[in-house]
Amino acid sequence: MTNWLLSWNENKFDWGYDYEYDCEQATKETPVILTWSCCSPKIQIGDEVFLIRLGKNPRGIIGHGVVTEDVFQEEHWDEEKATQGKKAYYVEAEYGTLVNYRHL
Repeated sequence: MTNWLLSWNENKFDWGYDYEYDCEQATKETPVILTWSCCSPKIQIGDEVFLIRLGKNPRGIIGHGVVTEDVFQEEHWDEEKATQGKKAYYVEAEYGTLVNYRHL
């Protein structure tokens, strides 16, 4: 098993889900399944992922999960890169921890 660090920067990428709801569910010990972009195709099912918030304060680790599906490629999340035909790797993980930075 390997640990991976995934990043989220609100300045570049919208959460894309219902952030408040996801944090609330994780607090209730209801795992939240999120698909996130990643840089490596080597991530495997069972690996742990940590989600770090970058950009605006507060910054830091806001999530922890376990990979549930094999890494896959799809259209890049950045519209400009997607129009150029570029693809990105994505990984699906079940998050048992999501910290709501808005309530810190």
